[in-house]
Amino acid sequence: KPLPARTTLLRMHPGADREIQIQLHTGVMHQIRVHLASLGAPLEGDLLYGGAESSRLWLLAWRLELPLASGKRVTVEADW
Repeated sequence: KPLPARTTLLRMHPGADREIQIQLHTGVMHQIRVHLASLGAPLEGDLLYGGAESSRLWLLAWRLELPLASGKRVTVEADW
C-alpha cells in the first residue's frame, strides 16, 4: 500500500515569488504540483493544476538527493 504523499515547504525566498525550497518525503507522481496548487500557488505553465499559461512548466531542481539500495545517498547539484 503506498504511503500518503507528504511534502515539506522548507523556504519561500523573500521577494522571489518563483523560488522556493521543497523536500519530498514520498515519491508520488505530480506531488509537488498538487501540493502547491492546494496552497493556492500553482506552478506557472501547469494548466492541469491551475497554473498560468506559459510556454513551459516552470519546475526546476537545483539539487537532488537519492537513496541507493546499499543505504548510501547520491547527491547531484546543478552548477548554476
